[in-house]
Amino acid sequence: MNQITGALVGIALVLSAVFVSMAFFGGSTGVIYRQFSITIVSAMILSVLVAIIFTPALCATLLQPVEKGHQEKNVGSSGGSTAYSTLATAGNSSGVGYILRRGGRHFVIYLAIVGVMDSCLHASPDRFYRMRIKDPICPGHHPSGTPQKYTQDVLDRMNEYFLTKEGAAVDSVLTVAGFSFGGHGQSSGLIFVRLKDWAERPGANNRVQAIAKRAMSHFLQYRDALAFAFAPPAAIELGNATGFDFELIDRANVGHAKLMKRGTNCLR
Repeated sequence: MNQITGALVGIALVLSAVFVSMAFFGGSTGVIYRQFSITIVSAMILSVLVAIIFTPALCATLLQPVEKGHQEKNVGSSGGSTAYSTLATAGNSSGVGYILRRGGRHFVIYLAIVGVMDSCLHASPDRFYRMRIKDPICPGHHPSGTPQKYTQDVLDRMNEYFLTKEGAAVDSVLTVAGFSFGGHGQSSGLIFVRLKDWAERPGANNRVQAIAKRAMSHFLQYRDALAFAFAPPAAIELGNATGFDFELIDRANVGHAKLMKRGTNCLR
């Protein structure tokens, strides 16, 4: 232990310096690797503690000096486990030798296994996180200069829709007037919808994506406001969509509502 304790501690410190730094990454990289790095560091520290504290005590207990003339006796369960271990070792050695003598055949089998794994990987959904999203978010915008009372009226109508039309799946609704993801002001609003537990809303029609789709169809009927519904990302900071960003410039001074309508048609 005097010879290997320093090496164990040094290895733990070096690996901790590598993985702990990953826990402070920002953006999507930090979201993905934060839990992974903490798990690796915790498991490594536990392993080092076991190697320094418990393993020497276990070895001192098992590796006792024997008297002169002592012979091994396989009795009871100990003898059975020893015989099984010897048989397993011999079988493993013969199996490895068989594979090495027929390396070409087994290399083809290995390539076939890799091909099957690759096909299964491409057939699986291309999502890193397999999480169920629970609560949709509904931002709303109105023409500039709209009174806050008018904005609150639209938010009340959206609130009433979720509590009446989607009441079987909705637990509660929180409305915020004067703020939205697109900016802040008296013409902006935001709604957070809390859905009931999954066990209380079975079926595909009560999933968050279906609820958000129906709410979006209903909000498109509003002629006096621009409102839409979407489900939040499964992991914070990863987002719902990737690919490209675009900006619209109101060169012709057509107004906010018409500009957003043109942007929607552009995306379609």
